[in-house]
Amino acid sequence: MNSKSASCGALHRHGRTRILQVSKKARNPERRCIVSGEVLPRGTLIRFVVSPDGWLVFDVTEKLPGRGLWVRADPATLEQAIAKNSFARAARQKVALPEGLTEQVAGQLAQRSVELLGLARKSGAVAFGRTKVDAQIRQGKTAVLICASEAAQDGKQALQRLARALNPAVQFIEWLHSSELSLAFGAENVIHASVTQGRLADQILHAAMRLSAFRGGVAP
Repeated sequence: MNSKSASCGALHRHGRTRILQVSKKARNPERRCIVSGEVLPRGTLIRFVVSPDGWLVFDVTEKLPGRGLWVRADPATLEQAIAKNSFARAARQKVALPEGLTEQVAGQLAQRSVELLGLARKSGAVAFGRTKVDAQIRQGKTAVLICASEAAQDGKQALQRLARALNPAVQFIEWLHSSELSLAFGAENVIHASVTQGRLADQILHAAMRLSAFRGGVAP
C-alpha cells in the first residue's frame, strides 16, 4: 500500500470513528445538573421549565418549550435545589415553586409510567399475566420484564433467570405496585408483565428508573 492509500485509509478510519462517537453522543445526550454542576447523561436527570408567569413546572415528558433546568433524578438533589434557590439562579429570574414539589414529581413519574404501559398494551407490545409473560419470554421477545413489588420472590426470580438466559440484555423493573400495573392494563391483580423491544420499552424503562430513584431505589 502506498503512502497516499495509507493516509486515505487512516482518514477513513478516523472519520468513521468520529461519526460513531458523534452518533453515540447524539443517542445519549448530556445535560448539566443545576445543583451539582455535573454533566450527566440526560436519562439520569429530570427537566423543569419556567412558565411565562414565573412558575416552575416539572416537564415529565421532556417536551415543554423553554430553557430546560435539569436536576439529578433523586429527591435529595431536588430538595437541595429548592433549599439553595438553584432554579432562580439558573433561570436568572424569580421563580415561584409549587408546594410539595418533590411529592408532585414522584406522583407524575408514577403516572407517566402507567400511561406508557397503557400505550404499550394498546400497541400490542406488552403481555401480562404469568402464562402470557412466560410465553413471551420463551419466544425471546422480552426487552423489559416487570414484576410488581408485591410479587413472590421465588416466582420473580424464576422469571428473571429464564428471561436473562434467553436475552442477557433484558432489563428488570421491580418497584411498580400491582395497583399501578392493574391500572395500566385495565385488569385486576396484575403481578407480571413483559414488554417487547422498541421505542416504548426504552421510554418505559427511562420513566421507571427515574421513579425508582424517588422511591428510594437504585438511582438511574
